Amino acid sequence: MSLPIIIIIICLAGFIQGMTGFGFGLIAMPLLLFLMNLKEAAALTVLLNLIVCGMTFFSIRGHYSLRQGLGLVVGACLGVPLGIYALVELDQQLLLRVLGAVMLAFSANELSPVAKSRIQDLCRYLCRKASHPTQSNSAGKDCWLDPFCNFVQVILGRARRIHLSPRLGLPIGLISGGLSGAFSMGGPPVVAFTYSQPWSKEQIVAVLQVVFGLSALLRLVCLGSAGLMGGPLLVTGLWSVVPLIAAIFLGQKCFTRIPQPLLREVTFVFLGVMGLKYLFFP
Repeated sequence: MSLPIIIIIICLAGFIQGMTGFGFGLIAMPLLLFLMNLKEAAALTVLLNLIVCGMTFFSIRGHYSLRQGLGLVVGACLGVPLGIYALVELDQQLLLRVLGAVMLAFSANELSPVAKSRIQDLCRYLCRKASHPTQSNSAGKDCWLDPFCNFVQVILGRARRIHLSPRLGLPIGLISGGLSGAFSMGGPPVVAFTYSQPWSKEQIVAVLQVVFGLSALLRLVCLGSAGLMGGPLLVTGLWSVVPLIAAIFLGQKCFTRIPQPLLREVTFVFLGVMGLKYLFFP
């Protein structure tokens, strides 16, 4: 593992989290996978996520109400053990493909039509590259990923922004907990739910930190019990703490200065591109 690069990735994710109230796992997890395996990346992300959620919630704690997001919290706590079981027992390549599908599906729900078109173009390119590495052997051959690539086109073409009923808090929290336990990426369903509610931006961020923080604490206990929190990861986490805190503070200072729609679009474009990467090249 390259410690300086890991710290840079952690700081980038912390900066995004400080600005938006979410995104730490979305940014950190796919980038850390270039440097470590899925289980190590999940363990390191959950360890640092506790710090991220604690700092973010403290800065906005006055806007939190216990009744808001209660179903999300309960569902997330129930779903985390299921995700941990999948992380420990299932094949890593299969989990990476599932991770890619989840990332792509949630980005498709949030992206503008222009961004969706760009990702569709990238999908077609990856399909050709995966099946025909060289131009000389590509003539007259069908792409073995064509059916899957067509499925991706359908997802991107038909996805629309959705409005979620408050009654869906518990099942959405359950899905989020499962994704958190397996990938440390339970944010997308919870973010989609909270932004569909008539809450202020500050209330949304506060609820997100409670859901993410409690699920992260439970994940930390489960991962420790499964033997996934080794000494080297703890050392890496300790080296990352101070830079991470600084990045979060900087992100919070930029909270009101950067247009949130632009930041949201960039975040979900990144999510979609990385989703394609893990679908085609896990």
